[in-house]
Amino acid sequence: MEKILDMTTGKIPSMLLRFAWPVFLSSLFQQMYIVIDTLIVSRFLGDGALAALSNCENIAWLITSFMFGIGMGASVLIGQAFGARNWERLQILEGNAYAMCWIVSFVFIGLAPLICKPILIWMQTPQDVFDQSYSYLSLYIAGAGGILLFNMGSAIYQAIGDAKTPLYYLILSSFINIALDLTFILVFHTDVWGAALATVIAEWLTGIG
Repeated sequence: MEKILDMTTGKIPSMLLRFAWPVFLSSLFQQMYIVIDTLIVSRFLGDGALAALSNCENIAWLITSFMFGIGMGASVLIGQAFGARNWERLQILEGNAYAMCWIVSFVFIGLAPLICKPILIWMQTPQDVFDQSYSYLSLYIAGAGGILLFNMGSAIYQAIGDAKTPLYYLILSSFINIALDLTFILVFHTDVWGAALATVIAEWLTGIG
C-alpha cells in the first residue's frame, strides 16, 4: 500500500493535486478494457466479431458505470468514518462493502441468462451477429461481480487517501487483459466471447488481489 494522504490536514490545493492525478489516470485505464478488446478483436477476428463487440459496448459501459457508482457510494461512507477516526465503523463498512460485492456477483450470474436475449432483441441486434453478441454479453454480465469487486477495492483505497495503489492494480489488470485476450483468441481460437472472458478474469484476479 502506498503512503496514505491525510486529507484532513495540510494545504488543500496540493493535497487535491497529489490525490487527483492517480484518479485521473485510473479513469483512463478503466476505459482501456473495451478499447483493447476492440483493437484485438478487429485485428484477429474480423468484421463480424467486431460488429458483435460494438453492439455490446454501450451495455458494457453501462454495467461498468453502475459498478463504479456503487463503489463510489460506499467510499463516501468509508471516507467519513476514516476522517472521523472511527475505526470500528470503518471495519464494519468495509466488511459490508465486500459482502455486497459477493451478493451482487451471484445476482448477476443469475440474471445473465435471463436478460441478455431480451436486451439484444430490444436493441434490434442484426441476426448475423446475434449469437456472437449474446455470447459476449452473457459472459460480461455473469462476470460483472469482478468489476464491482475491483471498483469497490479501488474506492476503499481512495476513501482512505491512497489513490496510487488502485492505479497500480489497474495497470496490472490491463496487461493481464491484453495477455488473456491474445491467449484466448490466438492460442485457443475462441470467438468474441474470449475477449469478454479475458476482461472478466482480469477484473476478478486484480479485485481479489
